[in-house]
Amino acid sequence: MVYVSETTAHLPLKVVIHDYPQGVDELVSAWAAMRVLGHNRPAVNLTFVRAGENLPTEECAGCEVIHIDTGRGEFDQHGHPEHSRTSSFELFAKHYKLDQDPGITPLLELTIKADNIEDIDPTSVHYLFKSRVKRYRNPETKEVDWKSYVQVCFEDLDDIYKFHSNKARAKAEFECALQANECQIKDLGNGLRVYWTGFMPNLREAAFDHGADVVVMMAKADRSFHPLIQCSRKSRVKLCRVNFDLRQEEVKARNISPKGINFWEEKVDPALGGAHWFLHHSNKLLCCGSRSHPLDSPEEFTKLRPFKIFNIVCHSLAQLPPR
Repeated sequence: MVYVSETTAHLPLKVVIHDYPQGVDELVSAWAAMRVLGHNRPAVNLTFVRAGENLPTEECAGCEVIHIDTGRGEFDQHGHPEHSRTSSFELFAKHYKLDQDPGITPLLELTIKADNIEDIDPTSVHYLFKSRVKRYRNPETKEVDWKSYVQVCFEDLDDIYKFHSNKARAKAEFECALQANECQIKDLGNGLRVYWTGFMPNLREAAFDHGADVVVMMAKADRSFHPLIQCSRKSRVKLCRVNFDLRQEEVKARNISPKGINFWEEKVDPALGGAHWFLHHSNKLLCCGSRSHPLDSPEEFTKLRPFKIFNIVCHSLAQLPPR
């Protein structure tokens, strides 16, 4: 996220917001100004003024000064009555051509919702910012250490920006992998769509966004690999039958007698010759080892090959009734 100013990049930057910046609009705006416009500046400072005021002229000398949401300014939505639904951050983002940045757009919509008193998810960072203020209030003086508070909020916004940027990058990588036939889509006769992302588990969410009911992926491990089969949160598909079929094939690959084995078992079953196939209690996640549960001995890894697993999954899901 870098914006290069044509005429003021050599100047120190002062970003001015109003006192008591608890709202997500002013916090996101100030964060973007300092992180984007402040890139490679000789100095970047965040300054507070009372709402409706500007930084005194003598404090602006020799600097680029940007007032955000301080009252009736260029980047204050209240000074733009012609906009029926906007936010100060939207004015800022459009001015500096940041509104199409995939890491910015979710934050942009959040600021618009917040400034227009619209419904916001109760787990949103919007409420986190408002409740966090209490941690930075001196119990005796009741004063808030706003600079420390803002710094922590900025770190949250850094992480949110990175998350959405990575998600957009994964989407682009997924499209390229599809074109290169490194990812595959299997449309089953019952309407289900099974996606193969191979050894690119980072493309899982992109596959779900693309329309996958189930994604089959592999994670590299020191001695072998961990297969992971996961259902979309939006899909009603369960992996019980897939679990049954994979366990049967595992026994065949190990030349173990199937007699007496309960192939519907969910937890790791020693009867499988050591293979650590595990079905999550939701019946929507099936794996044999994982990053959080690494395997120790060679016998704990599956003996099935990656694309064999994909074919078993597809065949098993094809037996389900039409969705």
